[in-house]
Amino acid sequence: MKTDIKKQFEVDKSIDIVWEHFAALDKIVSCVPGAKLTEKIDDKNYKGEVELKIGPIKAKYGGLIEFLELNATEHVMKLKGTGVDEKGKEKNEPFSVVTVVKRVAPSSGKIGDKAIIDKDGEIHGWIGGGCVQGIAKKESDEAIETSVSRLVAIGNDLELANNEHVKIYKMSCYSEGKLEIFIEPILPQSHLIVIGKSSIAKALVHLAKIANYKITAVAENANLQTFHKVDELITKIDLEQVKTSPSTMIVVASQGEHDEKSLMESLKKKPFFIGFVATNKKLLKILNELKNLGVDEEELKKVKSPVGIDILAKQPYEVAISILAELIQFKNSNPIPKNEKNSENNIVSEKEFYINPVCNIPIDKKNAKHILEYKNEKVYFCCDGCKIKFESNPALFIK
Repeated sequence: MKTDIKKQFEVDKSIDIVWEHFAALDKIVSCVPGAKLTEKIDDKNYKGEVELKIGPIKAKYGGLIEFLELNATEHVMKLKGTGVDEKGKEKNEPFSVVTVVKRVAPSSGKIGDKAIIDKDGEIHGWIGGGCVQGIAKKESDEAIETSVSRLVAIGNDLELANNEHVKIYKMSCYSEGKLEIFIEPILPQSHLIVIGKSSIAKALVHLAKIANYKITAVAENANLQTFHKVDELITKIDLEQVKTSPSTMIVVASQGEHDEKSLMESLKKKPFFIGFVATNKKLLKILNELKNLGVDEEELKKVKSPVGIDILAKQPYEVAISILAELIQFKNSNPIPKNEKNSENNIVSEKEFYINPVCNIPIDKKNAKHILEYKNEKVYFCCDGCKIKFESNPALFIK
């Protein structure tokens, strides 16, 4: 997400006095609410952060500030700041944006009302009352799971047809209103680990960064000039400290430098995809060596080599294009294995939804408004009305 911070004002002082003030970066930063410097790298480069509050949403951005131009004669200064949402950077978690797009009164949600639902089911913002929230949480989970946006219609006498992209919920809440909400999943930036500093590795890092991948480059004795741009640089073949998620992909393009160790480290991370740039002959030799070292044969079968769609590539950038194409194809056509959803970074937390027997609305058990016990089993309710109806005649709703 791109955020622009703009501030324009007039100062009743001479230009020389104003310039003296603004030539000092710490004084410039003091003019931006919520901003502060955190580290001076050198005379032209600094680290900083800024906290913003937009409606109900708070965000902290951290990154680099660089002086591009500082001309005292012409009184021209150019700064460049780059950064990311610190929460997203640390957790790399999915969320969904929920917007009310249609409303028939009476309903507490209004057209244009908006909220963010995070992976834990917390709602930040307002889209309506208890019944709507339970439905939104469940559908948000499924939208994130499938990476597919959806329209959700809630109420009685609904005209829409239930299908893959439209979900229908009939509810019997006292308001008797109707509501339609649109749920858009926002998924974490795809994470790619590239091991090696070969020409193909460098080209892949360059292209994948353009394609908006989060890049971790791993190579012995590498530095910031080795690759075009990376988010994380590891200068030894060791992935123990690299944070991954179930959707992380790895490409080993070491081409003769620490091939066995690179593959060993990659397999330990249990990535979503692992590719190895090698000929069939070399692949068999390396896999045999790893098997002799005790690596499980089933794990070795997960290594994809040769890697890359066959486009008769010859040059490093051509090969990198073919590899990136295969990564995109694999990512968009294969769901993340469910049994790995709660691994290392807990990307999608498991929730238990209970279907309210009165209105058939899904309820997150942890956030139910009322819990009763009937026939030695717990019954969960989203609102007072459903609880009262159930208590009047439980046998009507649970056979």
